[in-house]
Amino acid sequence: MNKLTEKPLLSVIIPCYNVSQYVRRTIDSLIANDYPAKQLILVDDGSTDDTLAILHEYAAKYRFIEVVTKPNGGVSSARNAGLDHARGEYVTFVDSDDMVAPEYMSVVADAIDGYDVIHFAYNDAQGMSHYSMSMRYDARDEVLDQLFPSVIGYGQANVNNWLRGGELKGTINGHVWAYAFRKSVIDAYHLRFASHIIAGEDQMFVCSFLLHANSFLSIPNPLYKYIIRDDGAFMSNIKATDIGNTLQTKIDLLEERQRISSVWRDVTGHSRDDARALYVGSAMLSCFQLALLFSSRGFNGYLPFITYARLPEVRRCVGNIIPDKKSGLRKWLPAMLLKKRLYFLLYAIFVFARVLHIKMNY
Repeated sequence: MNKLTEKPLLSVIIPCYNVSQYVRRTIDSLIANDYPAKQLILVDDGSTDDTLAILHEYAAKYRFIEVVTKPNGGVSSARNAGLDHARGEYVTFVDSDDMVAPEYMSVVADAIDGYDVIHFAYNDAQGMSHYSMSMRYDARDEVLDQLFPSVIGYGQANVNNWLRGGELKGTINGHVWAYAFRKSVIDAYHLRFASHIIAGEDQMFVCSFLLHANSFLSIPNPLYKYIIRDDGAFMSNIKATDIGNTLQTKIDLLEERQRISSVWRDVTGHSRDDARALYVGSAMLSCFQLALLFSSRGFNGYLPFITYARLPEVRRCVGNIIPDKKSGLRKWLPAMLLKKRLYFLLYAIFVFARVLHIKMNY
């Protein structure tokens, strides 16, 4: 605890790479927070534009700002470098092209008192607020059994309900910038981001943290403004501008879900089938998403699609889905073809649907 302010020190980590056009508004929004006990860690990830000069400019003006420099390695390695320098009792993450509310730090510090992790709402670039259900868990067993499964992915029961015509219940937002974490938990288990994962790495970090959290609180305050850039890594992956990277990201996420779920299994005493059931739906939906994305290349995208669909773990996951005609043709037919391993027919449906302008969204 900071003796002068009696407020917990809050470390905010901002990874920066070639964001000279955006980073000033991000830093300014953090400076506008009058919270007295803050440490802003600006990590330059090998920028080739004026980003680093801008970061040093701010550090020269404000004692609570620190600049960390490193060779380019991606957002995960930049966040990890920030964690190595964080001194606060609590840690948050802010992307270098987003903004925070003026009360961001004070609300986080007040809400997290007594909790290992909190989750808060956010606004998008259009001003729409995104909330999650109000949740509070005061015991580790509750975090592991009730919260963790809803963060790691779409579970088997959820997706089978969807395939029977029900609703596909969304997972809890896994964006790391919508959370604040107790630093002692991160240090005790040396939690770090998986640097090899391009997209979804923040969700996996949240899951890794929850494996060791004793308490959790979700608050309705929209403290963060999230802005998606068309030239960002996230959109590049979503648009599959590089098929190889998009495919590898899906493979890496599947492997990371396996790894984290195996830890959950060991901690909770659940079976291997129980652990796999946590992400059965994510594996199935990834097949559909890759077919949808790669179909933009016509049948040239078929090989990378089946590379994922034929993975042994994907096959085991798909073996647990239960297609039902009640869900309608657009759900039932792709699910049935995937389960029967009729991959070419499945992929062809997505190619022709694209040609005929038939929506196949998953």
